[in-house]
Amino acid sequence: MSKIPKGLDSQTLAASDAPAFAALTFPVMRHLVETPPERDMVYVGAVSGDGPPVGLAFGMGGPDAIYELVSAYVGPFHRNVGIGTALINRLHDDFVERGYP
Repeated sequence: MSKIPKGLDSQTLAASDAPAFAALTFPVMRHLVETPPERDMVYVGAVSGDGPPVGLAFGMGGPDAIYELVSAYVGPFHRNVGIGTALINRLHDDFVERGYP
């Protein structure tokens, strides 16, 4: 499990909480965050204390129990400290808990 710096927190997001992080993905992908599709989606976000979101990774489950990383982004002032790695590791762990290899 990757650690992120003190003062930052990564968390699995409910689909209803994910839209607050929509700006942290490509514009063409935002609809997947703002209005989640009827697929097995996992959203993991990073926040700085009580401040705004600083990172987002999300993926969707597919056929044959395979999942796909759709997007991962960390704001420019929070890069190179392990946030992206922590988000992707947590995303993977969440999919494994759902039965994906």
